[in-house]
Amino acid sequence: MRREQIMRFRLIAGHVTLWSTTAAIAALATAAPRVEMTIGTERNQPVSASQQWYRALTDLGVDSLRIRSRRPGEEPQIEEQSSKRPGDAARIYIVTGVLDDRGQLHLPGGKFTIRDTGRLKAWLAKLRAGGESAVTGRGTTAFGMSAEQLALVQEDLATPLGFSTVDMSPAEVIEKARGQLRYKLSMEAAASALLQNIESSPDELRGLSTGTALAHVTRGAGLALAPTPPRDGLPAYEVRRASSKQTAWPVGWEPKQRATELAPRLYEILTVELDDIPVAQVTDAIGQRVELPVLYDRFACRRHGIDPSTVRVSVPEKRTSYSVALRLALGQARMKSELRVDDAGRPFLWVTTFKPVE
Repeated sequence: MRREQIMRFRLIAGHVTLWSTTAAIAALATAAPRVEMTIGTERNQPVSASQQWYRALTDLGVDSLRIRSRRPGEEPQIEEQSSKRPGDAARIYIVTGVLDDRGQLHLPGGKFTIRDTGRLKAWLAKLRAGGESAVTGRGTTAFGMSAEQLALVQEDLATPLGFSTVDMSPAEVIEKARGQLRYKLSMEAAASALLQNIESSPDELRGLSTGTALAHVTRGAGLALAPTPPRDGLPAYEVRRASSKQTAWPVGWEPKQRATELAPRLYEILTVELDDIPVAQVTDAIGQRVELPVLYDRFACRRHGIDPSTVRVSVPEKRTSYSVALRLALGQARMKSELRVDDAGRPFLWVTTFKPVE
């Protein structure tokens, strides 16, 4: 007669230390940033050229403009200042440009002729929306954002998901999570159509950060969550079809703390015996014992034909740690686990396949 399925754990008292992060967040003003520009002209520059540039730049919406002779060593630059006067824009960009002897205007990130009004208009819009990094490309992140903009996004996505997601479809999770975000979330038409065919899942994401939760449900549907650079002065998000050519917001991050400090219960010693048990049951039980949420990389599992709820595993009776027991069980299913943290620093177990998705 087949031996009764059993999993035995002997617990040792432990203490879980959570890792947390503190981000320096700068508030964005509702008023559009102000652009004040000074242009230094080369010697022998005709007065008519300065007059043409003055009319062109004021027509494009430069808030304050001064044209004078170029000073020795003067180069194109942008200085950012803050205004404390009520009603003023919180940010002021003070731009220095150089008008050369051929009538070209040199600004940080570009050279313009008097006919380049379209390019200049776009340059000013980028400056107001994203600051110096938006027009020069210096100091931008993987998502084309400045450090300040990325900090705003990280703070927004670190908000804990405030509702249960059990038996909700990815489309329902995304729509409900949209209401928790500070910044606008849009969706590609192709992504929206794909979501209609994805059924609900048993994953419980309540309490994890909104960013990690959205990254998880979008990846499971073959999609990706990505922050986008500001267009109206504020960051935004887009759900799009996943592509190896585009960066997606990750399902959690590599911890900065040692795993033994972040999740000490995972390394407690116990007696374990597994006899022909579905690997998902093993992983979920260990997750409950060590008080860590478990997220499955369902996209990778589908690609490699692995169903954690049906693949059965066995481990002979032995004394070991939860971590080793998990590795032994998942290895039989051609899977592995990683300890990650969400956008707010909460640890969880990410269960994926040995072979990555190409």
